[in-house]
Amino acid sequence: METNSLITKTLKIDYKSYDDYRYTCFFKWCNIYTELGVPLQALATNRALYSWYCQQWLGIVEQAFCTDCKPYLEANITDTATYLDLLHTYSKAIEDFYPSVLINMIITDLKPLKKECKHIP
Repeated sequence: METNSLITKTLKIDYKSYDDYRYTCFFKWCNIYTELGVPLQALATNRALYSWYCQQWLGIVEQAFCTDCKPYLEANITDTATYLDLLHTYSKAIEDFYPSVLINMIITDLKPLKKECKHIP
């Protein structure tokens, strides 16, 4: 079973709800990294950045969650609230790092826009 299928089954939600949860975590992650001087919209709408985040999600969140929860799932422990709290804990691990190359590319792409959007008095 794929990791996201196992997680949706464990949390008793559909894939769309799970995907929305992952995007919400991505949006929160983007908000953290606005401290680098990049507008939230530029981060949250960048496809390459979201793709990077999803790859991190797969390895850091999904695979770790499924591996660590396997004994509990095999024992038929079905405490969805606890599993959701645990999933949230794994998602916070991504907050500790960012792809500097992608962030720098976004910043570079924004520079011409900043010049075009100067307010003329």
